[in-house]
Amino acid sequence: MSFASPIFLWLFMPVTLTAYWLLPGRWRNALVAAVSLVFYTWGAGAYTALLLSAIAVNYAAGIAIDSDRLRERSRLRLYLLIATVLWNLTILAVWKYAGFASHQIDALSSALGLGHTPIISLALPIGISFYTFHHLSYVGSSNLIGVEA
Repeated sequence: MSFASPIFLWLFMPVTLTAYWLLPGRWRNALVAAVSLVFYTWGAGAYTALLLSAIAVNYAAGIAIDSDRLRERSRLRLYLLIATVLWNLTILAVWKYAGFASHQIDALSSALGLGHTPIISLALPIGISFYTFHHLSYVGSSNLIGVEA
């Protein structure tokens, strides 16, 4: 669904805004989260599991990094932060750059006379860079003392 599509402009947005203003304040964030997920699923349904897994891992890591149990264990906090950052960057590298890298490896292999290599062809999930860098900023902020996850 596009922001300019009639279904969004005449149904999705008005229903969402109406529900937002009618709900009590404590329910509004949950509504926005649910509606955002519906919107993302409508446009990129196959990648919703990838987005949800990234949200779950980063949320759990942020809470763990900010926990009182790890407050005094700076080395463990650092290892958890590094593991989470690497996990996020791996998602970005695979989904955004694997196709480019496989084309380059194939070209090099062909130029060296070694034959062709398999080409990886993955569709790019909507907003993968935005979500990845947003998750990185959340986990990085969780590592700072005085910033709550």
